[in-house]
Amino acid sequence: MSSPKRLNWSGPPPSESSSDTWFPKPNIPSGRVAYKRYLKACDYISKRPIYQDSKIVNLAKLFDPNNVEWPQRVFRVADKNGSSRYEAYCKRKGEIGYRKAWKNATADSALKLEWRQRAVALKEEQDDQINRGYLVVLRRG
Repeated sequence: MSSPKRLNWSGPPPSESSSDTWFPKPNIPSGRVAYKRYLKACDYISKRPIYQDSKIVNLAKLFDPNNVEWPQRVFRVADKNGSSRYEAYCKRKGEIGYRKAWKNATADSALKLEWRQRAVALKEEQDDQINRGYLVVLRRG
């Protein structure tokens, strides 16, 4: 697995033409133990199949190795049938008519079964990462 992307934490770039990107200072894992847990999480997710699934275009509710916050704060996965993951995938590919295809598909169609499986896998992966201590769930409202 490649190491997480190095970022410039020293402040805004000195000039407008600088190629560095400035980011606000995150909650960096403090101490050796927290940093080791962060590295262990990075290694763990490098082996998880959901991170290799090219059809899931948004993994924002899972552990992100480019975010050094520890533990990472996320909202619960709410997509139970896969429709929002399917929509994001179709938008990324520039497909037309995907909403109609979803609406016209029966509950046991291959399309809906495929995306329901992805939604379940995403939820199971999030639960696993919460249990491992990589994620903390935020409450809405």
